[in-house]
Amino acid sequence: MTGSNLIADVEAKPMPFPIRAVRSCFPALNTGEKFIFLDNAAGAQIPQVVNLTKVVQRPGVNWNDFWVGERDVATVNGKVIGIPALVDNLAVVYNKKLFAAAGLPVPSADWTWSQFQADAKKLTDPAIKQFGTAYVTPGSEDTVWHWEALLWEADGQILTADNKKAAFDSPAGLKSLTTLQKMAVTDKSMYLDPTDSAYANLFNSGKIGMLVTGPWDLSAFPNVHDGVQVMPAYPGAAAGHQTISGPDNWVVFNNGATRVSAAEKFLLWLTAPAQVKYWSLHTGDLPTRASVGNAAGFNQQMDSTLPGVSAFVANLANVKQSRPQIPTYPKISQVLGNMIVSVLLGKSQPQAALSSAAAQVNQILAAG
Repeated sequence: MTGSNLIADVEAKPMPFPIRAVRSCFPALNTGEKFIFLDNAAGAQIPQVVNLTKVVQRPGVNWNDFWVGERDVATVNGKVIGIPALVDNLAVVYNKKLFAAAGLPVPSADWTWSQFQADAKKLTDPAIKQFGTAYVTPGSEDTVWHWEALLWEADGQILTADNKKAAFDSPAGLKSLTTLQKMAVTDKSMYLDPTDSAYANLFNSGKIGMLVTGPWDLSAFPNVHDGVQVMPAYPGAAAGHQTISGPDNWVVFNNGATRVSAAEKFLLWLTAPAQVKYWSLHTGDLPTRASVGNAAGFNQQMDSTLPGVSAFVANLANVKQSRPQIPTYPKISQVLGNMIVSVLLGKSQPQAALSSAAAQVNQILAAG
């Protein structure tokens, strides 16, 4: 079946794209689940997951065209266990009207965390319940990955290179956690959102000046004249401007050679540049391939349907690291989430919280 026929069939059926495409157009895949959507290292622990290392090395696949952050997440212990399906990243979305009212210049591409903190303080007005920024505090991975980006920018690491010990109890960990503490506790310029959802309505209502968030939130701000800028950096840090991404992968299950071959064929078609471009332009999802994101005119086309999203496309080049691809990471994330929330609520000091969390993480890693 040709790509054009597949697209026509997909558009004709009111089902989620992966299901309608696979079951309608690839009969060899129709009996049982043959590939699924995974977003962490758990897939590598499942015996039926197909090793795609040789598949992505085939001529014409151009594995290196996928962003480095995607490739890192798809690779566990040197084995490629998935092909990138979706990608995102964190940047700063800001309210231009509130910046102008506060007499502040809009953020520039070379801004720092000290400037971010100063701007947040200037944008805060307790009398009208207006905050400079916000942070999600349910203690979940959403709490954690926002901080991890700061940790990397401060030249820090989550774990040691061999994933055997905690590495975040460091000068970089202290600097990044103290940055958040100053805004939440000292300046009181940070709205803490345990619901992980209220911040969007508050930003759209003009009650928050800046958000560190992803492209998925842009459509939730119709009432705001907003702009998007890269994450601030720490002066003197070698890391420079970085961000963090949460790529999702297509993972193939082994249900027989014929079905595996059909699934691989479909995924290579689905993730080829032409299809990546098509779906990005029609859904607003960021392109999983650099050649698509860097193509002339692509960003203008993306912005025409979702203004500001091109900044997130460009920001994919700042995804230089990934979270540890180990099965125990969810447990580590719980510890880090509790650590961050404790500091932001003023219940713990950054250094004590880091040391306590590192001890807990080391126990988790030792237990395996």
